[in-house]
Amino acid sequence: MKIISSLQNPLIKELKKLQSVHSRKKASALVFVEGKRACEPFLTSPYFSLHTLLCTPEMVAWADQQKVSDDSIIQTTPEIIKTLSSATTPSGLIGVFTPQTITTTTPLSTALVLAELQDPGNMGTLLRTATAFDIECIVVGGVSPFHPKVIQSSAGALAHARIRQMSWQELVAQAKQEYAQLIALVPQGGIPLHALTNTTDHAQLLVVGNEAHGIPTQWIQDCTHQATIGISNSTESLNAAIAGAIALYHITQIKGA
Repeated sequence: MKIISSLQNPLIKELKKLQSVHSRKKASALVFVEGKRACEPFLTSPYFSLHTLLCTPEMVAWADQQKVSDDSIIQTTPEIIKTLSSATTPSGLIGVFTPQTITTTTPLSTALVLAELQDPGNMGTLLRTATAFDIECIVVGGVSPFHPKVIQSSAGALAHARIRQMSWQELVAQAKQEYAQLIALVPQGGIPLHALTNTTDHAQLLVVGNEAHGIPTQWIQDCTHQATIGISNSTESLNAAIAGAIALYHITQIKGA
């Protein structure tokens, strides 16, 4: 176990730099997870590998009980933890993890596509939903799937999420090459959700758009289908996370039928 007590330590300075919003938007960014309960699923996840486990002296005993390399554990000060923490009241434990990279050469499967989502709560909820259905989640722009509030709202599910980050152009090109169906979830004018069928063995990719502006017009045109959830005329629209969850359930039921 290492001991670091200076804010000027090169590793601490590098971690602070990598924790920036700019860095978290990169597919190769490190993921910062706070607290014992949140860290536990990441320590056993096949999709994340431990980079560093930073803990105050009070957390050392817990860290020592985890099945991780002793070299990965760093005992540090509450001041350093506070510097790296995004919490109002830091827990004294921060796990830093490296996410598995899913490349564009990996074949597409039935997936949820989050297109320019901005709200971390919606992102986390939809990642949790995708994980519950054991399907991949493709993130196109918007808030980072590794934002602290996304981690929190996913309620631990992020540790088991299969996440791929790519551009819309990359996604469209691969979908065409593999004959995958891109299904744009639109508030009106699409095929009723219950009328969607899957008569092929190709992947179906459900596209959920930005909370305020929906899916860009050109992106909708790039999709093979448009689908709409039928709701009462007294309600203008559904929350992105709710709409995505309803549609995702339907898509997965079609696939399993």
